Amino acid sequence: MTLKELKNKWKKEKEAYKNQEVGSGVQIFVKDIFQSEDVFDLRKGLKSTPLEKRKNEFLEEEKTKEQRKADIVIYISSDIIIPVEIEKYQNIEAGTKQLLNYQADLDKKYGILTDGFTWRFYNNNIFREFNLNQILDETELFLEFWKEYIKPEFYYLLFFEPFGQLQLIKQEKLPVEENRQMFFEDITKLIRGFKNKLQVEGYFNGLDKKTKTKMAVEITYAYIIQFILYKTLVDNDFGKFKK
Repeated sequence: MTLKELKNKWKKEKEAYKNQEVGSGVQIFVKDIFQSEDVFDLRKGLKSTPLEKRKNEFLEEEKTKEQRKADIVIYISSDIIIPVEIEKYQNIEAGTKQLLNYQADLDKKYGILTDGFTWRFYNNNIFREFNLNQILDETELFLEFWKEYIKPEFYYLLFFEPFGQLQLIKQEKLPVEENRQMFFEDITKLIRGFKNKLQVEGYFNGLDKKTKTKMAVEITYAYIIQFILYKTLVDNDFGKFKK
């Protein structure tokens, strides 16, 4: 469906979407947006497709490992998997707990919660919110966010940059003690991945294994420390650092 067709359908059906979620209700509208070439441009996938071959598609009522059924699961790739919870229009809060359960079941940081009009794009329990008017009227701006959102590094950037370009993030408190292990595990994966990428890209060709490993670790930690310092000192206008 085109942007115009989506707008017309919402205008015509939104009152009905307050009462109906499945069948011809708001779930159908959300799937129309996902499949629209002007917005998400996702295709409806087949159950038979192996996970490693899934790309830019979605499945309906996909079971999680706890046998709960997510309304929709998006597969950007075999690594970026996004559960979607759809609620009746103006009843979005009812889906918060379910979405968090799906995230836990799938062991994923991503998640989308929507009632057709309000769209929340989660990263753990932090989310950035758009409404349907922003998505359909400011599509270019929204797609800029979406392209960044589905990049693996988006998760890590969000820890250091709670207020991005669009300034639409809503953030729940993340108590240190409750989330220390989560952050430690993720920063460990980031360090490992960055270190491996340096070697894969050939930055240490010609060096022995011990030297390669030593240099990769040093450069990785130097990068992360620089990144944290920059975000802390420069972005927050600490003293004269910005100047």
